[in-house]
Amino acid sequence: MARRVIVSVGLVVFMALVASAQVDLLKYGQRAHRWEGVRNRPVSGFDVELLGVQAQGDENLPDRFDDQVSARFYLDARSPLYFVARERFPKTYYWLDRVEPARTWDQRNVNIFSWPAGDVLRPLGLDPSDLVFLARLDWERPRRQEHVAPVLLSERRQEISSYRFTFKTNSRAKVRARVFAANGTHHWQSGALTEVEGDTPFDLVWPCSDQPDGTYRLVLEGYFLRDNSKVSQEVTFTHLHLL
Repeated sequence: MARRVIVSVGLVVFMALVASAQVDLLKYGQRAHRWEGVRNRPVSGFDVELLGVQAQGDENLPDRFDDQVSARFYLDARSPLYFVARERFPKTYYWLDRVEPARTWDQRNVNIFSWPAGDVLRPLGLDPSDLVFLARLDWERPRRQEHVAPVLLSERRQEISSYRFTFKTNSRAKVRARVFAANGTHHWQSGALTEVEGDTPFDLVWPCSDQPDGTYRLVLEGYFLRDNSKVSQEVTFTHLHLL
């Protein structure tokens, strides 16, 4: 009997050590050409925050990650790039950033950043639909006027049909979005003001298949229900019908 107890206790201790070791392996830290892993819950002090801008191509988002995750994006200027991948609804607090490309990013061209899914994403059980991706230009921190490179999660070139902008407000609000061309022409409006919950990501999707290539600006507008104060965010980006 005593021997069985000793074996059982030993097994529990062993499993706890294995679990602890796995947690340590998945902690946020430097991995080759990027920093990736599970980190402490991020604290946001922003009224409005842009979480991701993704391009939707002629292929559906895959259900599972391949061995390599590939993100395509077009750089429209000689600007610093700050790439972030994180969970849409945080559960494990996965985070990837501080990307260091093998060579300098190509300006005015499509770039591809790839990393292995087996290091962190698969062990955490995360799928493509769990994440949002943001390639921010010029400035690392969130701000009212963002400049971004929309991310297409794909290895191959695709025809772009829409863009998904993911935002979060820190309290309940009513919002809508409008898209303008570089010359100020109004191209699209998301509709009437729609209520969104605080601290909960929401999407605004711009269908763009009939729009010419060029620079566009999405304006998020509305007001907070707590005090009627203004919701305001601008996102400048380049649309390409093929990315």
